[in-house]
Amino acid sequence: MTRAIRPGSRRLLRALFPVDVRSRRATYDIAFGHLDRAAHRNSPQEQAMFEVCAHRWMDLSEPGFGVALLNDGKYGHSCDGNVMGISLLRSPKFPDPDADMGVQEFTYSLMVHDGDWRAGGVDLQAQALNAPLIGSPLPPDRTGQVRQRWAPVTIGRSGAIGVAVAALKCAEDAGDGRRLICRLVETHGGRGQATVEWHLPVGAVEGVDLLERAMDVEGLSHDVTARCSTVPLGAFQIVTLAATLV
Repeated sequence: MTRAIRPGSRRLLRALFPVDVRSRRATYDIAFGHLDRAAHRNSPQEQAMFEVCAHRWMDLSEPGFGVALLNDGKYGHSCDGNVMGISLLRSPKFPDPDADMGVQEFTYSLMVHDGDWRAGGVDLQAQALNAPLIGSPLPPDRTGQVRQRWAPVTIGRSGAIGVAVAALKCAEDAGDGRRLICRLVETHGGRGQATVEWHLPVGAVEGVDLLERAMDVEGLSHDVTARCSTVPLGAFQIVTLAATLV
């Protein structure tokens, strides 16, 4: 849903969604993971938290199904009982007296799914909302589908993990571009194994830290012939790999 709104001064505009879901806790997306928070206001602390932070989605689920609220740039969320909310505009006067003035456009979406948010693929749908595929028309002299595709890596997984690629870039100390950095993040809070298939002429692969200094990554293995690396991931673990191109 995309809305164009002309707000007033010092007004908080929120969208509220009563849903037919019964749960004592709601889940909120954060960078490289998620948080569970109470979906009730029984204590003074919970009553004070009328709004909490989430990045791309929040979810309220009971056994078997749930509802997610996706957005592409609004970070204030709430859940009181079965009422999910998102803050759209605040129009404050400090520090910017013109904040939220004029016509505002934003996008949010309600998603009904089976199972919990992991089984329903809420994080994937939120990513698709924030970074949608861009279609390109075929040239006049071509017909049919464009079947050729290529990616520098293909990520596989096994076990109860979700894997996101947080970075894929040249190493900071590789002026010739012959060293590639691939940073993996576990996002579901589970354990399992990630597989990186390199579609580039990759030789050695080693683990590095966030400053791209060599470090041991437990369980990391690399098959040079198959151009395939495997690494175990724990809950919310971040692993950075450095691959040398040959």
